[in-house]
Amino acid sequence: MFCLFFSVVVIVVAESAPSFFFLSFVNSSSSMMFDELPQVDALWYFLNDIYFIRTVHEYTIENDFFNRLIYIFCNPQILIYWTKFR
Repeated sequence: MFCLFFSVVVIVVAESAPSFFFLSFVNSSSSMMFDELPQVDALWYFLNDIYFIRTVHEYTIENDFFNRLIYIFCNPQILIYWTKFR
């Protein structure tokens, strides 16, 4: 009975351990880019501008600003430029 329990535990650990380590490395590399930004005040003000434009119902300007925001987050060089110390 003990051998059966031990073999089940070994199988469960062997199946779940690689996926746990893989997901921890994948998530750390993708979130590191956003966790290590030095100065995010410019992005914060830009997000507040988008929110303000949405509250005054200027949807075309909001769409333009949102497209710029997506461009900033998709391009690491631009993201570093926006968040560097000044």
